[in-house]
Amino acid sequence: MAMVLPRVATAIKSTTTSRTLKNTILSRSLSSLEKSSDEQLGTTLLQGPSMLVNTGAGVSRPNPSMFYLPGLRSLPFWTPPHSADGGGKNNSVAFNDPTLKGIVTHVESYADAIREEYLTCCDIVKSDYDGASDSGERALHTGQWDWHSYILNGKKQLPFTEVCPITTQCLREIDPNVFFDKTPFAFAFFSTLNSNTSIKAHTGPMNLRLRFHLPLIAPTTNNVHNPPKEKKPYKCGIRCGNQYRQWVPNKAIILDDSYDHEVWNDFEEIPGNDKGNDNRRAVLLFDVWHPDISLFERKNIERMFEYAKHQGWIGKQ
Repeated sequence: MAMVLPRVATAIKSTTTSRTLKNTILSRSLSSLEKSSDEQLGTTLLQGPSMLVNTGAGVSRPNPSMFYLPGLRSLPFWTPPHSADGGGKNNSVAFNDPTLKGIVTHVESYADAIREEYLTCCDIVKSDYDGASDSGERALHTGQWDWHSYILNGKKQLPFTEVCPITTQCLREIDPNVFFDKTPFAFAFFSTLNSNTSIKAHTGPMNLRLRFHLPLIAPTTNNVHNPPKEKKPYKCGIRCGNQYRQWVPNKAIILDDSYDHEVWNDFEEIPGNDKGNDNRRAVLLFDVWHPDISLFERKNIERMFEYAKHQGWIGKQ
C-alpha cells in the first residue's frame, strides 16, 4: 500500500487543515464495501486496500505511488468495453454512478466539435510534452507521444483556451467540485499516441481521482474483449490492472490510473495520409474526483497539497 510522503506527513501534523484531513483519513472504515448490483461490467468490486498489487488469481489491486486514501470503491475500468463499430452499453458506468454517467453523456455530445479543434490545435500549438526529461512518466514511453495541454500540473494554459474554445467550454461546464484541476497532479490535455509508440506499465500517484479518455481518433480492431493474459488483445489498446480496452471514437473510457496500466499503438504509420485519416490514437484526457471522496475531504486534500507545494516538497515551482 502506498503511504503519504514523509514531508507531506509532516505537513499533515503541522497545520490545522491537514490535521483535519489526517483525522478524516484515519477515521475511514476499512470494513467490506457493499457489492455493486451492476454486474454488466463483468468486474468484481475489490473490498478495501491491499498490499498485493496482483494476488496471482487474476485480481489486481490499486497501487498508487504516493498517496492512498482507504475505503474507496475500486475498479480498473468504470466503463464497459465497446466494439470497433461503437457497439456496447451506452453510458453504462460502474455502480450506476449518476455524476460519472452525466459526464460521459456531456463529453460525448461534444466529441465531434472537440475532434475538429484537436486537428487545428495540432497544426498551430506545439506539443508541451517534455520528452527529453528523465523523470516520472516522461521516461516511460518509446516512440512519439504528444501533449497539448489545457491544464498542466494544475495550471491552465492560455494558448489552449485560445485555440480550443469549445473544448475549454466543455471542460468548464463540468461541476467545478467534481473536475480535478486544483492540485499539482491535475492534468487535462489532448494525448496523441503516434504509430509505433507505447507507454510502459506504471501507476498514478494517488487513488483520489478517476481518469477520463474521450477518444477522438483511434485505429480499432474487432478482437475479443477478454484475451489470454500473455497476449495483447488489440493492436492499439490499454491495459489497466488485468483488463483490456481499445479506444473507439466518441466512446468515453473511465479508468483508475492508481492500478498498474500501460498503453500501446502498434499500428504502422500510413504514408501520405490525409489530415485526421491516419493511425495515431488521440484522446482528450482529464480527471475527476473519485465519487466516494466528500466535498469536505476534497477541499482539505487540495489545501494539503497546496501547503506541500509551497514548501517545495512536490510540484513545479
